Amino acid sequence: MAPVADVPYSRSDYIYDRAFLTDADAVSEYVSNVVTTMNSKNFLSCVKHFPGYGNNSNTHTGTSVDERSWESFEERDLLPFKAAVEADAPFVMVSHNIINDFDEGVPASLSVKLHDYIREEMGYNGIIVCDGLGMSGVRDYVDGDKGEVAVQAVLGGNDMLCATDVGVQLRAIAAAVEEGRIELSQIEDSITRILMTKIKYGLIEADTNSSYSTDSASSTTAE
Repeated sequence: MAPVADVPYSRSDYIYDRAFLTDADAVSEYVSNVVTTMNSKNFLSCVKHFPGYGNNSNTHTGTSVDERSWESFEERDLLPFKAAVEADAPFVMVSHNIINDFDEGVPASLSVKLHDYIREEMGYNGIIVCDGLGMSGVRDYVDGDKGEVAVQAVLGGNDMLCATDVGVQLRAIAAAVEEGRIELSQIEDSITRILMTKIKYGLIEADTNSSYSTDSASSTTAE
């Protein structure tokens, strides 16, 4: 779960102790170097916490509402994440911060609009994972419903979840698929991204004799 790509403003900011520097260009260079080096050593990096904490509060303990303009994100916070995408980062983690100027009232981790931005505007085809589902910043949004928060995270566009109540959450997601709330095709798309990443990093081998092959998986991803 590294590198941290957040760009705090000062030492007093919550994320400062976990961040690299307060300069977006320097953080971008750092992130690019870390992702590139990890890739060369066959380590899977996870760049976090999209779209950037900045000077916001701790979502482990409560709701964090970011009132900055989206333009300020594009000029500052998003630069390290764009560097990560260019460096071919296999994972991007999305935070629970609510970015009111982009998707009012909705935690980033559950925002369809924000996940679409990652895919369409940033051209990212890797795995998107949400921050921990036990954190107050997201659980408060769904009134503490352990199952529903996982369903909302899938509906938001995450391929993988940092699940905290795995049994409850897995059953809730399965039920949502059976009920038609979650399209099976979405689950299959996420599985394809995960399998392709495992193949790329040598965690599994593609069985070219089966109906699932590297070529067919690439085609599915492209579609």
